Amino acid sequence: MKSSIKIYVLVDNSPANDEELLCEHGLSLYIKSCHAAILCDMGASGAFVKNAKLLNVELESIDFAFISHGHSDHIGGLKDFFESYPQKQVYLSDHIANNCYSSARRGFKRDISPDHKVMEIHGDNIIPLSQSRWITPQVAIVHANSTTFSTPKGNAFLYCKERTSTTDVLDDFSHEYALAIKVDKGLVIVSPCSHLGAANVIRSCREFTKVDRVVAFVGGLHLVDSEIVNDEVSLCVKEIQSVAPKITLYTGHCTGDMAKQALLEELSDVKFFKTGDIITI
Repeated sequence: MKSSIKIYVLVDNSPANDEELLCEHGLSLYIKSCHAAILCDMGASGAFVKNAKLLNVELESIDFAFISHGHSDHIGGLKDFFESYPQKQVYLSDHIANNCYSSARRGFKRDISPDHKVMEIHGDNIIPLSQSRWITPQVAIVHANSTTFSTPKGNAFLYCKERTSTTDVLDDFSHEYALAIKVDKGLVIVSPCSHLGAANVIRSCREFTKVDRVVAFVGGLHLVDSEIVNDEVSLCVKEIQSVAPKITLYTGHCTGDMAKQALLEELSDVKFFKTGDIITI
């Protein structure tokens, strides 16, 4: 049996064609392969639960859930998830429980931390990650240890601090992980925000899994629209192609509109997803 993957975009920044589906600034993906069913991220609220029902996605059948990093637009729906599926297990970085996060991109700092109380209440169902690891023989959760390539310029506005501290420091994204999934033709990488840099994520996934060919990359690139976005996109594409020359790129969420236009000019095989889309790889 050939190994393929379907990815349902339960929530994304871009609205769906179906007006019944809820849209928000956040990302949640349901990933279904012949080897595992995975919920990747939970958006900013419980919208993903409602959308899953409308899309006939049975979240009760998932093998596990995974949170890519600690920002509220990816972990904000955790309370709703546990209210609906209290027995399910969630993998996430062990840094998240002790840290708070903030963004200054709009000219003032705003809190984008997770709800730590929810994490404490459901601690028995949370599996903390301190390093990359295989979850099944075909699915790995990978931290980007590579620092060879650039990281997004938008990271300059993102901060973290320990919960007991009053001092913010620039976020180093030690709390960010990606999924690497083996398929017949190679590797599918799901990296919801890619704060560590898409090329660094790809290289780290290749090195950890020992699979050289990357078939597809699905997720945000954190390319924030700005005066330098065209140059940033050009560098990002060059770096991605250096580690995965025949890749298909599926992006949305934290990839800005100007960045998307620039990507169309730089890449022949790039696709943009929105709420309600189904990606088949």
